[in-house]
Amino acid sequence: MEKKKKGNKGLKVIIVILILALLGCIGYICYDKGIIKLPKKETKEEVKKKDKNDNKLSQNELDDIMDFAKELSNNFAAYYPMEEKDFSKIDNQDLLYWTLKRIGFKESITEKEIEAEVGKYFGNIEVKHEDIECPTDDEEPLYLHEDGRYVPNPNHFGHGSSSNPSAALFYLSSEKKNNEITVNYKILYSNTCNDTCILNAYYRKYEDAVKGFNPVLEGDPDSPDGPGVNLTDDIFKTVEVQVPVTTFKIEKTNKGYLLKSVSIGE
Repeated sequence: MEKKKKGNKGLKVIIVILILALLGCIGYICYDKGIIKLPKKETKEEVKKKDKNDNKLSQNELDDIMDFAKELSNNFAAYYPMEEKDFSKIDNQDLLYWTLKRIGFKESITEKEIEAEVGKYFGNIEVKHEDIECPTDDEEPLYLHEDGRYVPNPNHFGHGSSSNPSAALFYLSSEKKNNEITVNYKILYSNTCNDTCILNAYYRKYEDAVKGFNPVLEGDPDSPDGPGVNLTDDIFKTVEVQVPVTTFKIEKTNKGYLLKSVSIGE
């Protein structure tokens, strides 16, 4: 009886071995014929290429960042360069007026609305809540700060608007590492325009544009095409070497983009 049990056990082992061998043969034949494909191990070059693609900005991202950088340049280029995460040198009135324009001239704006709009671009920086002055140097404030809200000043009367030099950005290059983004542009600033005017000059520096000094491009008042400057890529290339590189360092968040710093090259 004991011998019979040992014999049955040995037979079972042989059967299991034969089944495993058969499965192995079938698996090898399927692999050899291409029916089964094992996962391919990535080479170092493939890993590098994948990482590079992961860190490459999409066209939508480039477009969004262009809008982001242009919004800053149109309003805060007077403060360039900006040190990393230190925007304290931005004038509080400029910050308030810019935020008011972005929110819209409503009948009532809360402090939280102002802070939230500033936070979209600059992160958690301090905003001093006070009356918002009129940029045309009127004696009367444009908006009054009362009981935690901003309301239009009834004693401020309507008049023509004011404007900053308009920034024209020309993309050079970008780099993305996780959520940290570096983008390089060359920027020209137009002559200032109040109400209606013609863009007839461009400058390499924001301060020059404000003063109307040392333009790199000027329109011809006697030109049959008009006195304005049609700033195309080809026209920009004629003065590109005179324009410094402006580098934006930006952090991508779930809500959009935050500015970290702006630097000006040669």
